[in-house]
Amino acid sequence: MHDDVHTTGSDDAAATGPGFDPEPVPDPGGALPATFFDPLRRRIEPWLPTRAARAWFGAFAALVVVHLGAHFVGPVRVAGVTQWLLVPLLAASLWCAIAAPRPRLAVLSVLALLCSWAGDTVPAFAPDAVSFLVLMGLFACAQAVYVRAFAPFREASVLRRRRGVVVVYLTVYAAVVVAGLVSTLRWGASPTWAAAAFVAGLAVYGALLVTMAVLATGVDRLAGVGGALFLVSDGLLGVGQVAPQVIGALPRGVFGFAVMLTYLAAQTLIAAGVRRRSVGGHT
Repeated sequence: MHDDVHTTGSDDAAATGPGFDPEPVPDPGGALPATFFDPLRRRIEPWLPTRAARAWFGAFAALVVVHLGAHFVGPVRVAGVTQWLLVPLLAASLWCAIAAPRPRLAVLSVLALLCSWAGDTVPAFAPDAVSFLVLMGLFACAQAVYVRAFAPFREASVLRRRRGVVVVYLTVYAAVVVAGLVSTLRWGASPTWAAAAFVAGLAVYGALLVTMAVLATGVDRLAGVGGALFLVSDGLLGVGQVAPQVIGALPRGVFGFAVMLTYLAAQTLIAAGVRRRSVGGHT
């Protein structure tokens, strides 16, 4: 018995001797704690509640980085091809983020995104002489669908609450149409039908775009910001048509980057606002 006591005491002394750490240090090469990403997960899940929605949006975000970077480095073709894939990923994410039965707002917004996808894709295969008109036509369809989706929320929009904002939007619209008219005066060698179609298309598309941006403010604050950014993005495209020499003087990639950054931000914010309104919460 004496021997047992003596042995146990020696073991305890050795265990508590100099250099002993009673709490083992985790292996630096081991896996991260299961709760490491909890703060990030708590922020993401209200917006992307399903695994499918998160997967689609993750693919969208990764491709956005590749696409925007391709405007500055790499073959120009990379920016064009990646543009064709972006909006379908966002549409899939929005669809999966809202449970069935999906409200009319969500269904029409996904349809508008698909029309936008056509606008991003089809003009690349159209003859140069009509590619911009094709682009305007397809995006006019997208804006018309957005207008139909957002119309039930017009009572909460700036159309009723802040008409000064509407005046600003209309002023921008008028300026763009006038600039388009002025630009046709420099189309001396162009066919008359092309100039007329350009101005008419610009007027119709601009009216739909401004209407969408105004009505989006009634859906959700994020959707309203997205609508305003859509105006900025398409305004930049308009500058490219009216004053190509100004765009040509910019460093490589700057113009395309600015257009696509504002466009993708607009679509993303509109989708976020639609999702929040569709599940019953909005600000």
